[in-house]
Parts: sequence; C-alpha cells; structure tokens
Amino acid sequence: KPRPQWRRVATGIVALGIVASATFWFARRQLSPRAPQEIKFHQLTSNSSENRVDGGNISPDGRYLAYPDRVGIHIRLIETGETQTIPQPEETKNHGAGWGIGPWFPDGTRFLLNAYPRGGDTTGRSSRGTSIWIASVLGGPPHKLRDEAEADSISPDGSLICFEANSGRLGNREIWLMRPDGDEARKVFDTDENSSI
Repeated sequence: KPRPQWRRVATGIVALGIVASATFWFARRQLSPRAPQEIKFHQLTSNSSENRVDGGNISPDGRYLAYPDRVGIHIRLIETGETQTIPQPEETKNHGAGWGIGPWFPDGTRFLLNAYPRGGDTTGRSSRGTSIWIASVLGGPPHKLRDEAEADSISPDGSLICFEANSGRLGNREIWLMRPDGDEARKVFDTDENSSI
C-alpha cells in the first residue's frame, strides 16, 4: 500500500514542476523587451503640387479613401487603387467650392462633405457660407443636407449627424443634431458671442 501514496507524491511533484516552469516561462516572456514593429508606408495618392490633396478620410472598414483636390472629390478603393471622381453638384459648379471630407457612416458606404466658400481663408473655417453634403461610394453627385453649417461627426449607429452652426466673430457658437436625411434638426448647445465651440 505504500506504492499508491508514492505515486500521488510523484504526480504532485511533476505537476508542481510543470506549473513552476510555465510560470517562469510566462514571466520571462513578459519582461523581455519586444522589438518595435517596423512602420510600413503605402502611398495612396500622387497629385502634383499644383493640385495638392487637402486632407482625406478612410472608411471604417478600411476599404476606401475619400479625398478632395482642386479637380474635385475622389474615392479610391485602397486594395486596387481604382479611383472614381464624384460628379460636382450643379449648385457648386457655378461658384465653386473648397471641399472638406467629413466623417464616414459606420456602414462605410457614405460620408459627409463640407463645401466651403471658394477663395476664402481656409485656416479658420466656420459654418459661415459652408454647407453639409452627403456622398456615396455607389456614385452620383453629393446631396446637400444643410446650409450655413459645418459637419463634425456621426453617431456610432449612423442615426444622427452632429454639426456646428451660427458662426460669430470667434467661430461657430452652436452644436446641433439632425438625421442623416437632414430632417429633425435640433440645437443641443450654444454659447455667447464672446466664445465659440
């Protein structure tokens, strides 16, 4: 009968050895410095200096890059490099617009645009003279949602658009919400003329 007791003791020692080895291996792995991963760059656009890209935004699924330049608004399928140019809306063809790419909707098929007045100072952009548009990767010209407003963000479920409005001497003074079709706009915050958002 002493044999079964010896087996239990031997099994316990082996199990303790395995646990101690695993703990030592895990602790040593956590403490060893990891080599930093090399950053790899991938050029997505190649415009001349006369037709520079002024910002851009990648879709949430990483498939598309939307970007504006002096020629217009472009959507590039990142995987293949295939690029389509969004047709200009008739309204902006007459007086021109400086486009700013806004946020993408969560489904990655639509995004917002801000159309800024052409020729103005773009360093202090505001809602004054600006309009919000919605564009689709499926094609067609953008559709205007609102004048005298500047798009900020889209809710995580895509049901609301947040935008700024009522530009004062220091900048935009109000925050609003609206549905993606531009309806049911409501102000949620404002500030006085001596401050801005």
